Amino acid sequence: NCTECQYYVIFENGCRRGASCRYCHEVHVRKNPKKNRRILRRISVREAIMEEDALAECSGAGATGARPLPSLPTIVSVPSADACTVAPGGSAVVRLRYMVCSGDSHDRPLLTKLTFVAGQHVFLSASVEIDASKKRALETCMTFSVEPVPLPPGLTLD
Repeated sequence: NCTECQYYVIFENGCRRGASCRYCHEVHVRKNPKKNRRILRRISVREAIMEEDALAECSGAGATGARPLPSLPTIVSVPSADACTVAPGGSAVVRLRYMVCSGDSHDRPLLTKLTFVAGQHVFLSASVEIDASKKRALETCMTFSVEPVPLPPGLTLD
């Protein structure tokens, strides 16, 4: 049973304590969907600004221009077991961080973070490439659905 950090959710700059904070820095689902949308929008804007600043520091070139996202991102890190938390309503929240490259230019990847909530419909083309030894560990925690059922001829699900 975790307690949500009010500073992380309410204030524009988030929680000042960061990793040393003893409260949860995940968004907990509220009964009012309008409040959920408002909080998620505020946090996504805050994180986008932080990632732009981090990318500018890494490249040393200042702010970068807007680049279109490709249709197939490449996941470079798989969430660990502690990255998956269960909110009070029973919804699981999983965060993924992956690198995307604009077009055929692979020299300057863009870091992006996504938050998925169980029960939310997500249409995201993804490719997960992992060692066979680590594949078993993911089978217990990664779920997905496939439509249409049955699959068209020539398509298989493994």
